[in-house]
Amino acid sequence: MFTGHADSSPQDNFKQKLSLERAVAVADYLVSQCPALTHDKLVIRGEADRKPVADNNTEVGRAKNRRVEIQIKR
Repeated sequence: MFTGHADSSPQDNFKQKLSLERAVAVADYLVSQCPALTHDKLVIRGEADRKPVADNNTEVGRAKNRRVEIQIKR
């Protein structure tokens, strides 16, 4: 599963799209590098700014929240 995240910048209507596009970009790259991996085997989603891992009041914290998490399940 590829889950994209965004920081809490003021552009609310863009965060969901941005977080999803971030996850898609990482998934696309991995599919291009690994022939055994195909898009039909992947779950890709965006969480916008709903699950921060750091404080959004600092630039360092916002940078940490702009991320993609990858979970591998057997």
